[in-house]
Amino acid sequence: LGFMMAYEVINEYNLDESEYPYFNVFLSMGYYNSGCTKLGMMDYDGAISDYTKAIECDPKHFNAYCDRANASFKKKAYEQAIQDFSKAIELNPSYAKAYYDRGIMWHELLNYEEAVLDFSMALEHYQQESIKADVYCMRGLSQIALGLIDKGCRDFIQARALGNREVDDLINKYCDSESQCWHDYLVAVWNEAFSGDKDDDSETDSQLPEFSSFTDPRDGI
Repeated sequence: LGFMMAYEVINEYNLDESEYPYFNVFLSMGYYNSGCTKLGMMDYDGAISDYTKAIECDPKHFNAYCDRANASFKKKAYEQAIQDFSKAIELNPSYAKAYYDRGIMWHELLNYEEAVLDFSMALEHYQQESIKADVYCMRGLSQIALGLIDKGCRDFIQARALGNREVDDLINKYCDSESQCWHDYLVAVWNEAFSGDKDDDSETDSQLPEFSSFTDPRDGI
């Protein structure tokens, strides 16, 4: 309610908003938070309305552009979504979330080339490993859809190495057990099993088995 009180003060005393820039920023954040609440409730029209007000108060609010794009995408207003994602990136070229969210939109629209490009940009800017794992997984799916099986599998391996266990089924489904990717997958799983012992990395490395002797679990043996 704080941002509404600020708005009422400005109107009641006929204040010039341009002389009180912090009011605008405060109002913008209020409208943005309200939009996020409505987006979570799947009230997409209400969310778009609040995000628009947030942008009117603060035209540089790149988060509002990005989330308005997500709301527009949910309404299948794809052109508006693309414009808003692009505007968010224009305002903040290192905004990883905008690249990732736009990549998901491209993937769902079957434009896998653009999806791969945006996921790649997201990977350049994200720092959190858990989120990067999700991005690798999504880029891998786009690579697979393009027929780039080896690249897709390598992305799945990266996701697995960063702790995403949900890619195990994808690795089993798409990756050749004779490939380097399958070897890397087994190494990632093995290293995870020994991740608690960090006192002597060289000793752990020396314990790695010869994965060439492993039997593909999909063979049913």
